[in-house]
Amino acid sequence: MKDICIDDVLVSYHALDRFVERLNPNNVGKDPEATLRKMFVRAKEIKYINPRHNFRRLLNNGCRDARYFRHESGLIFVYVEDFNTLVTVEPAIRKKENVDFVFVETHYSTLHTH
Repeated sequence: MKDICIDDVLVSYHALDRFVERLNPNNVGKDPEATLRKMFVRAKEIKYINPRHNFRRLLNNGCRDARYFRHESGLIFVYVEDFNTLVTVEPAIRKKENVDFVFVETHYSTLHTH
């Protein structure tokens, strides 16, 4: 897996809209995209472990592999490497560690800034 430089990642309008919609309005600040990037860089990569869920995700992402990053707030950032784009932000409602997903073990942070 490739490192991701958060400064170079494109943020889709859809991702920004979902982020603002799902985060407490008091926490978004005056620059929602900057807040999104700060949270994204602190998120930890996860891997879904249910094969049906993975198949459905692949279809939802236009048959492109995506990487998923879970923030401590419960938001999941969906990143499509082919486009270097954050495509959506979703709630982690009803998703349980070691049942639905596992954290990806890395010896270093895959997300960083310049």
